[in-house]
Amino acid sequence: MPKTHHYTVIVAVLLLALGSLQKSSRLSDGIANIYGYTEVVPETTNQYEAIPTKLDSDGEVVPQSSQSEADGTYLDSDMEDARETSQSAAIPDSDEHSDEDEVASPANHSEANVTELDSDEDSDEDSDEDSDEGSDEEVASETSQSEVNATELDSDMEVAGEKMSQSSEGSFAYVYLLGGVDPDKPKTYLGFLYNVFASTFILRDDGSKADVVVYLQWKDPDKNNTLRESENRVLKEMNITLKIRSLSKTNDHFFERLMMEKFNLWNMTEYERIMYLDADVMPLCNLDYIFHSSKGPNAFIKPNMIFPGIRVPANGGAFLLEPSTKDYERLQFLIDQRFNQSWDKIRGWGRAIEPNETWFNFDGTTKGNNWDFYAAHVDQGLLWHWMRYEIGNFTAPYPYPDGKDFKNGFNRSHAVIQNWSGGKLESTKSFNFSQYSCLPRHWEKKNLRFVQRPWFKTSLYWYPFHSDIIHFMEKTKPWLIEPPPLEKLFDRSKARDGTRYWFYALKEVDRLYNLGVDWSSFGKGMKVAHTKPRTKNVT
Repeated sequence: MPKTHHYTVIVAVLLLALGSLQKSSRLSDGIANIYGYTEVVPETTNQYEAIPTKLDSDGEVVPQSSQSEADGTYLDSDMEDARETSQSAAIPDSDEHSDEDEVASPANHSEANVTELDSDEDSDEDSDEDSDEGSDEEVASETSQSEVNATELDSDMEVAGEKMSQSSEGSFAYVYLLGGVDPDKPKTYLGFLYNVFASTFILRDDGSKADVVVYLQWKDPDKNNTLRESENRVLKEMNITLKIRSLSKTNDHFFERLMMEKFNLWNMTEYERIMYLDADVMPLCNLDYIFHSSKGPNAFIKPNMIFPGIRVPANGGAFLLEPSTKDYERLQFLIDQRFNQSWDKIRGWGRAIEPNETWFNFDGTTKGNNWDFYAAHVDQGLLWHWMRYEIGNFTAPYPYPDGKDFKNGFNRSHAVIQNWSGGKLESTKSFNFSQYSCLPRHWEKKNLRFVQRPWFKTSLYWYPFHSDIIHFMEKTKPWLIEPPPLEKLFDRSKARDGTRYWFYALKEVDRLYNLGVDWSSFGKGMKVAHTKPRTKNVT
């Protein structure tokens, strides 16, 4: 090969590496701002303690001399969210907008914005498979090393010498909401119901003991509505509790009030903890460890937890809550009060955000002091207001910095846990989730991206608890696309991304419970195949 060709290849490789480093640098700068790597917030601007850059072997703060007296900026975050319109079966929820979009106003919120996944997640599957097969040995070696590193800080899941409580006492539930269901039009709900079935299979197959509850609202409550025989049967056989909730038809903020239905979960006092999940959110493994880590004398997180996200301070698509009749009544009061007056981007849900109360997203690249983030006037705004200003006792997880540099990203098995009490930052500790959360991640040098073996190649979130769920946004919903060859979905280890894992789980539900999935209808509008009832239960 001529020398000029060699030079061309070298230059191209260098440019590719430089672009990746610049992208990583932008992310690093955001994290650095939060964790205090490069910027020290003036003492007079904030009453909250800085997030530490170093933690000792017990997860305690080791302050740097340059920051020992500085107060950091308050941080909390969202998780990116995209939801359906009022015609879809998922309870309408707030979509995060792109950077170019204006924040949706209450008067113009009838359509959900489409949020696209990172281009890495949309890469060609065939080329990905070839790449994976050619580097299995390297991947196995790197993954093994990642797992070793992940256990260094807290291999026994110990915090300050005490193990996290694993008590099975109490009652827990995962709760989904399906709204606008029209039994005569399966496409209004079937994909979301399939997601509940697939998610329940994943949870139970991985050992979950918690209940799964589905709240369903009919599009026309005056009709004689019922789900199909096969759907009711599978709900019963999978031990999924179905609750029908009526919603009065009114023109008074009807769509927005529909989005607030999730706050009725605080009235489910038969449970000690509830994990709410949007109807297009799928767990990647058993999430019961989140319930257990919030209980007992050695509880590591609070009974209420929000998920930091991409552009807002609280995500309405997934959160942990402790039911309470008193809290439920207060939330209903706030909702009624909110819809009885026009939306104020300064006072929000009842108070302005002070200069020392700046909210941050999960990596520090988005922040604000007004109620102007996406869906601030509906679910995500109320969730943030409730956690931050009403109860003031909650947990928020953030990525764990390596403490050296960012060339290899973050420790994918650890997270930094912020616990708040009485509206003030109570503690900031690291925690090793490698024994409880889904598979740890590692940095794939060849493709310059985060990957997780064997299931998931990329994710918008690479640290616990975020990395243990996947949100299928608008066009990425599996039921809106053509499924992969079903003969290849015989083992979950072959499901190398979230979409294939979803299809694998649904195929197993169809096989075990004779659900009657019409696989040819995916991407063309959901249909239902006619099936015969099963003659015996599957154990």
